[in-house]
Amino acid sequence: MTIDDLRAFIATYEAQSVSNAAVSLQMTQSALSKRLKGIQQEVDAELISTANRRSLQITESGETFYRYAQQLLSQYNEMREAVTTVEDLRRGSIRIGSVPIMSQYGLMQALTNFMQDYPNVSVQLQETEGQRIVSALQSQLLDAIIIRDLNTAYLQHHHLSQINLLDDELVVVLPANHPLAKKATLAPADLADNAFTSLPQGSGVYETLIKLCQAAGFTPSIHFESTHIETILSVVANSQQCTLLFKESVRPFMTDQLVMRPLTTPVTSHLQFVYDPDRHNAAVQQLLRYIQSAIKSQPQH
Repeated sequence: MTIDDLRAFIATYEAQSVSNAAVSLQMTQSALSKRLKGIQQEVDAELISTANRRSLQITESGETFYRYAQQLLSQYNEMREAVTTVEDLRRGSIRIGSVPIMSQYGLMQALTNFMQDYPNVSVQLQETEGQRIVSALQSQLLDAIIIRDLNTAYLQHHHLSQINLLDDELVVVLPANHPLAKKATLAPADLADNAFTSLPQGSGVYETLIKLCQAAGFTPSIHFESTHIETILSVVANSQQCTLLFKESVRPFMTDQLVMRPLTTPVTSHLQFVYDPDRHNAAVQQLLRYIQSAIKSQPQH
């Protein structure tokens, strides 16, 4: 008896019709009938009663056979998936896109650990702004991406899995000698007379900055843009400009020349791992586990 035999009987049982089952199995009715007859001969039992020609009847033996056939097919599928996983992790590949925050959240260590444990898996990492990596994922140029939910507006395929990794809060970063540095919290309206430096358009942060300022009644004056947080902070530290960045992504680069202040009305964002579950890649699933484990082990501030 073969796996195809089990599939044939299960399809017939669930359709309660040989003709309908044959259509779903993409085979002729006569071929399916012959297969079902062969199954019954092999188990030496009547599984399908032909006493009533108008209606297919499953016998008590047929009910028992169906339950075991389901279990066997499920175990077979699990076995195939497990073998595929092993093979993928022996010679697979991953193309990962991320907004430039891998080191701040401990994600680079997770990636390094993964590469050490699975040295035969080819790993490519592209760090750039969210809009670009979303486009690359949807064009199947990347297998998975790490982005903030601020960028998910660019996602066009609703079947993509979006796994929340962690939350982070948007903060204002100012020079330590800035007059507003004395305030415990800042509202967007407090920043109306200030020049800004910012992550570029497509980062999600840029768009949030524009939205918050416009809601406060002004358009922000953005004098400088950079994809690198260290560069942005250097500009802020050596000027009277300010910036909006996410707390944990900026924390490692803070100096005594800078202060961060929370917004009066907090703005929180999810960092997400996004991938297409229909493109079965065991390496992607395993890397996600490494990332989730690394984040859980990070100290809480």
